[in-house]
Amino acid sequence: MINVPPVVQALVAAILMSTVAIIDRQYSGMLRGIAVGLAFIGMAIAVIGVWQFKKHRTTVNPVSPEKSSTLVTWGIYAYTRNPMYVGMVFVLIAWALWLGSAFSLIIVPLFMLSMTYLQIKREEIALQQIFGDDYIEYSNKVRRWL
Repeated sequence: MINVPPVVQALVAAILMSTVAIIDRQYSGMLRGIAVGLAFIGMAIAVIGVWQFKKHRTTVNPVSPEKSSTLVTWGIYAYTRNPMYVGMVFVLIAWALWLGSAFSLIIVPLFMLSMTYLQIKREEIALQQIFGDDYIEYSNKVRRWL
């Protein structure tokens, strides 16, 4: 599997969205206000996820999931197994709204597919190897995205 860091995938998605928006720009001032709110929510979700990992002294480095030392299942991790990536999705949706381009929203599910196959599945394999049945039980209870 190709190892493309999540932030790079998000930046590529944002650039693609900007390119698409050139073709399909439907500006609305109200959309920009909603965009700011969604971006704030997305960043808050991601920061909470990072904070919980730091609190448990486990790695936040997505390139090295095998270095995980603790299976975090409480707080925001009781609702999504990937709050940092969910936060990125919120920010990308906000970006599409900011751009005023409904068509650029098509990039968001493509980003989610990319993240799932290039990053999340690799992380899930590593976590299952490290935490075994505890991770399997957790993944059966909590969704990958939302």
